[in-house]
Amino acid sequence: MLQNLCAGAYTLSVELSDGRFGIFDVKPYLEKGVFRQLKDKDYFKKD
Repeated sequence: MLQNLCAGAYTLSVELSDGRFGIFDVKPYLEKGVFRQLKDKDYFKKD
């Protein structure tokens, strides 16, 4: 992954090293494993 940026409410704009990019919606994963800590919006936006 080359870059990820907060793109809105629990979404990330992601750029991969092979040139692909897209939006990853984290909302469906907020109750699972390591994604639980991302429910804290301040933590989610952290660099």
